[in-house]
Amino acid sequence: MSTTEPTPMTSPDVTDEPVGGAEETIPEDRLPAYFWRDEQGRFVPNEVAAGLWAPNTISGRMVGGLFGHALVEEHGVPGYRLSRLNVDLFRSIPYAPLTVKTELVRAGGRIRVADARMEHDGKLISRATAVFLRPSQEPPGELWHGERVDVRAPDPNVPHPDMPPNPRVLGWPMLDDAQPLVSTGGTEKVARGGRWVRDRHAMVAGTPLTPLIRALMVGDMTSPTVHRGTAGIHFINTDFTLVLTREPVGEVFGLLTLDQHSNDGISCGLAHLYDSAGLLGTCMTTALANAGPLGEFVNDSSFNRRAAVQQRMSPE
Repeated sequence: MSTTEPTPMTSPDVTDEPVGGAEETIPEDRLPAYFWRDEQGRFVPNEVAAGLWAPNTISGRMVGGLFGHALVEEHGVPGYRLSRLNVDLFRSIPYAPLTVKTELVRAGGRIRVADARMEHDGKLISRATAVFLRPSQEPPGELWHGERVDVRAPDPNVPHPDMPPNPRVLGWPMLDDAQPLVSTGGTEKVARGGRWVRDRHAMVAGTPLTPLIRALMVGDMTSPTVHRGTAGIHFINTDFTLVLTREPVGEVFGLLTLDQHSNDGISCGLAHLYDSAGLLGTCMTTALANAGPLGEFVNDSSFNRRAAVQQRMSPE
């Protein structure tokens, strides 16, 4: 590994109070961020960033948010708006310190494009492309569009009484007949996926959680939202592409399934993204059929995440 001496496992700002249901009583400004930065500039995960599908991994939601954080910080400029983020997830993201490297590809009068690479110990594990566009005026005329659902965002400070506690997010069902993602098991019937969420943790310690980063974190939820069916979740996504047509607002963001179709174990899923002002954008994901249902690790408490990070940060 690249480290030459042990690095503290948690940042000084992280509370020692337990992760889980007990966090419901902890003020959010005292909750740990998903990542903190060490002296080498690497992003070090806290326990709340851990993945649900397999041990020793980081959640894809945090990958999208971390890419967004780095790309906006290094290449976002006044007058341009992050309009598309594509994230390729071709390897499991290890629960370990990560490096994000960015590069400006194009700086034009109406478009800026930047690429990002996520690495661990010099190995490429994920990549992303961000497109920043300069807003202008809507053109004249009318255009056809598909069916749209009028949904109203919930009050971010009022938890839903029927949604189980979650240490990372508050959740609400989106429609009366939509299937909220509250577990990875099978649904009672074929139902449209839809859920509102509000993240409780900052992305990077010392950095405010903006509406834009909240929106980007929801992108990876497209796959489990559109792929949960009567037999559970049997597809695992290899990417997601999030398109935003305006600035995100508020703290609550929701996904509602638009369509899903698959052949020979290759699936395409599509969902609308909403915030407190209404329709915000669209997210598409490509996925592969999994040998068994996902989520078997979700309730496995035997994996010691703190030990995993410590091991990966210690010298060889």
